[in-house]
Amino acid sequence: MESFKTETIIQSDHKIQLENLPFEIGEKVIVTVLQKSDIITNDIMKLEDQGGAFDFLKDEKEDIYTVNDLKVKYK
Repeated sequence: MESFKTETIIQSDHKIQLENLPFEIGEKVIVTVLQKSDIITNDIMKLEDQGGAFDFLKDEKEDIYTVNDLKVKYK
């Protein structure tokens, strides 16, 4: 599956116009529309790291599983 990223502006009639797409006429495509955000992935990761929401995972009491608990061992 080929992926293509472009930016556009929502027009007054709530339509978007995409030009110069690298696909064939009549080819079926999947379109995903994301709202642009000023939040950068690294900022989210930093917040996640410093926010404390996952600090409980550092507690030894949470480390309850061992390799012996695996049903299937993958190499």
